[in-house]
Amino acid sequence: MEAILDTFSSRQIMRRERLEFFHYRDVTIDRIQPHTHSHFEFYFFLGGETRYNVGDESFYLKRGDFLIIRPGTLHFPDVKFTDENAAYERFVIWASNTYVNELSLRDKGVYKVFSKIATKNLCHFRPDTTNKTMILNILEDMKSEMREQDVGYQIAIESLFMQLMIMLCRVINKRNTFKQEETQSDLYSSIIRYIHNNIKEPLSIDDLCGAFYVSRSYVSRIVKEHLNTSVHQYILKVKLEHALSKIYQGSSITEASEEYGFDNYSTFYRECKKFYNKSPRELMKDNRI
Repeated sequence: MEAILDTFSSRQIMRRERLEFFHYRDVTIDRIQPHTHSHFEFYFFLGGETRYNVGDESFYLKRGDFLIIRPGTLHFPDVKFTDENAAYERFVIWASNTYVNELSLRDKGVYKVFSKIATKNLCHFRPDTTNKTMILNILEDMKSEMREQDVGYQIAIESLFMQLMIMLCRVINKRNTFKQEETQSDLYSSIIRYIHNNIKEPLSIDDLCGAFYVSRSYVSRIVKEHLNTSVHQYILKVKLEHALSKIYQGSSITEASEEYGFDNYSTFYRECKKFYNKSPRELMKDNRI
């Protein structure tokens, strides 16, 4: 397990086998780019002006809201720092797919809740005041265990996580969920989802223009404003991330690079060096992706 307190990291791959725990508090932050990962993310919102995009939906968050983001689901926040004293604060827990499945199989009720989340694509929940307080208390206890690292702290953290899982399942099972009534899917979010959903195809800015019936200059401006990069560079970056992730999970470099549209290993190698200043094998070795 690993704790990162108050220092945001853009790393998206777990370094531990079961759990990683984070507490972030940012008064300014570079835009977090849309991404997926192969583990579960349990996200607990504490403060800031934030709209969170998960899959095909967008949610305006309130303190105490939590998200359960399943493996492979595209997600990213839109954060506005309108008040110089406001901070974007959240607890984040990463749990491996294997570990979550292991816990859910211990109890039929928990298994049913996670099956419901998967089949109905549920992700955003708003507990009542009592449950919110109990959830946040468990998270604070986890944070304290990570900070103190006293004897048996890893066992204590896993025990607290199991308590948290039970609390979340009870909230969901009692239908204390929040159905977003003002879901917004703006052009930027739609473009990003389109890119990720079609990332194995030979995408270009013209494909985006045709899909959304807008001009090249408009698409370019939208992407540039949000991500500070060109459409071409962003598509290439996403292709690299997906290919590297597949290699990390056991695929060969040739198989993964070809699947995401790189003509040969030389092209894939060159683009990796350009983006990361390291070769694919070096990236695998230091877990940069």
